[in-house]
Amino acid sequence: MDYFLATSNKEKISQYHKFGCPYPGHGGPDLPEPDSDIATIVGYKSAVNGPGAVTEDTCLHIENCEYNGNLIRFIEKNLHAYEGHKAVCEIALGRHNGKEIEVFIARMPGIIVPDSSDGQAYGFDGFFVPEGTDKTLWEHIQEGNHALYSVRRMVLDKMMANDIDCVKSVELKDWNGPWQNDEIEDIPVVKKVNSDFVI
Repeated sequence: MDYFLATSNKEKISQYHKFGCPYPGHGGPDLPEPDSDIATIVGYKSAVNGPGAVTEDTCLHIENCEYNGNLIRFIEKNLHAYEGHKAVCEIALGRHNGKEIEVFIARMPGIIVPDSSDGQAYGFDGFFVPEGTDKTLWEHIQEGNHALYSVRRMVLDKMMANDIDCVKSVELKDWNGPWQNDEIEDIPVVKKVNSDFVI
């Protein structure tokens, strides 16, 4: 099977290639995404892109945030409100092998801090400090240490080792469940800290 990275995001393709991914990047369609778990989301995207497609999805789960996980892109502008809250960065890859979608998932716990990039970082990289360090992902990227704390590198390692977490049906291409809402504007903030936060 000739696999390819089905994304039009050049930054993602660049990072995967830097981490040793052998698959070329091919621009994929800009798809709506199911409002579901991360394995179902990449399963759907890979099913739609067809045999050989490798797709990615990123979730950020934040304690006491009503809208998190797969909706992270809708709340990035408000992440400063969750300073000091625990979080878990989760990335999945879905690989279409021609019969089913192989799903690989990696997670990194951490904490939310004020933006260290002054708005320059991609996504939530400037707000997220991985466990075991006192610097944000953005700061590690600037210092050339990104691979040490990259969840993208972690999930790529799992895929190249064929360490499959689950499989999804190609029938997900006909998804008829709910879709992520791109009209979310006001995200409620809960200040109470939950010490039992898990995903």
